[in-house]
Amino acid sequence: MASCGKQSDIAVHNREINIRANLNFMRTLKNNEVNVGLRVCYALKTKRLKYKSYLDGHVFNLKSYKTNCAGAKSVHNFQSLLKVSSSKSMTYETTYQGHHISDVPTDQNLPMSVICSQLFNGEVPENTIQLNSKERIQFEFTNEGETDYINMHLGVLDTENTSLGGYKTTGVKVFGLKTFPATPELIGVVVNYYYATPCTDQNNQKIISIELDSRASAQ
Repeated sequence: MASCGKQSDIAVHNREINIRANLNFMRTLKNNEVNVGLRVCYALKTKRLKYKSYLDGHVFNLKSYKTNCAGAKSVHNFQSLLKVSSSKSMTYETTYQGHHISDVPTDQNLPMSVICSQLFNGEVPENTIQLNSKERIQFEFTNEGETDYINMHLGVLDTENTSLGGYKTTGVKVFGLKTFPATPELIGVVVNYYYATPCTDQNNQKIISIELDSRASAQ
């Protein structure tokens, strides 16, 4: 949910996220997606073990950039505390009331746990996870240079067109991770995070991005 280097405001705010009209097309992951997915899952596993071993109580200084449907932009600074519970679950705790990530992304947390367990077993997962009778997530795994991306398309049952039995998109979450960084401490680090939702005007989107303060250590 953070970034390890200073990014320009332009780069953060100008990224366009592909928001699909619906999540009705289900398929198995392509070969290149399987390769990226495996890298991501092993990196998330390495990160999980590191966090549990010696980063309990670490404070991360974060910066959130938000662009609303009208194009207005705002920036907020906040802190998150890494909390490792007795059950070994991990969360980010913060007093910040804006959009943030509370569960640490790992190979054992939903929804990645479903994909990672199948990939670790040598299976080729489908791109869709049915969370319950009314919600589903569709995945895409992509690569951009030295960064691997998890694209999570969130959808709910379309109650307006019930005859189609389809799912309309409510938002997209994009996580960019370092899977083979030059510095081992950066394995599994989320270098950028975006959350986009569609506006009434389909040509626009509301987007939030979160990055780590460049003066702080890697998350």
